[in-house]
Amino acid sequence: MGRRPNLHISRSGKPFEEEVERSFKHLSEHTRIVWERFYDVADYVGRTCPKCHAPIRKCSNPVCGFEFPRYGMMPPKRKADFYALYKGTYYLLECKGNRGNGLPTSQLSPDQQRALVGNTLSGGVSLLLLCDRQKPRKPVLHVVRIQDWVDATVKKVYMRWEEVEGIAEHTIERTRYHGEPYFELVNVFGGE
Repeated sequence: MGRRPNLHISRSGKPFEEEVERSFKHLSEHTRIVWERFYDVADYVGRTCPKCHAPIRKCSNPVCGFEFPRYGMMPPKRKADFYALYKGTYYLLECKGNRGNGLPTSQLSPDQQRALVGNTLSGGVSLLLLCDRQKPRKPVLHVVRIQDWVDATVKKVYMRWEEVEGIAEHTIERTRYHGEPYFELVNVFGGE
């Protein structure tokens, strides 16, 4: 059986989401913002119940105290990675990253795109946080509004980083705070 061709798609999503989470923690120290990370189903797969030690999909213990209300079912698939409330505006944020010279448009699923566009139509702000990791020591975060992404990716299967930079509202280089890498998100939320 042959191997699938390498399309330069990396599994750098979780570390990038953790960097964004650190960035939100840093931001909340300096501004009044409410935010939370939505955890994916993949974060629960392979874990066991702390009381009966059954795999999460099969746990029947009704009082386990894990992160979702009914232990006998998996949490629903999330449409975004983070939400934030800032100055009366609801933000929905989806993180995507790649080490290649661009980003496949298929990384943003139709369900995610529909949810982000729906949030915008409801008066919220939907942002894509796209991480360019071509230079491992200096990753760059491109903040793109969902409508700009939709307009730019019509009939495209791949967006080069130069094209993403052209539609990005903000481009932020990663910095360090107490030794931990993070992105300065103040300007994304209007800056003070």
